[in-house]
Amino acid sequence: MRSDNPVAAAVQRYNSDPLCLVQIVHEAQAALGWLSRETQGEIAERLKIPVNRVESVVTFYSFFYDKPRGAYRLLISDNITDRMQGNQA
Repeated sequence: MRSDNPVAAAVQRYNSDPLCLVQIVHEAQAALGWLSRETQGEIAERLKIPVNRVESVVTFYSFFYDKPRGAYRLLISDNITDRMQGNQA
């Protein structure tokens, strides 16, 4: 069964299991680009969990966005191995 709603599709793929919340949120963001309050509410409703649980996951992980972002992300590593390889230069 094909769904044009990425939230519904992700929830269905994980059998409406709230233990798969991170995966569902990840799929929704991948399809939509970010996680609006409405999207978070829909996820909560479909999983039958409080919306603050979804909001907590979205705000806890730095790779989830509750505001629109640009098309590209630049990630710059600053760990010791990269410093040893000259990333400061």
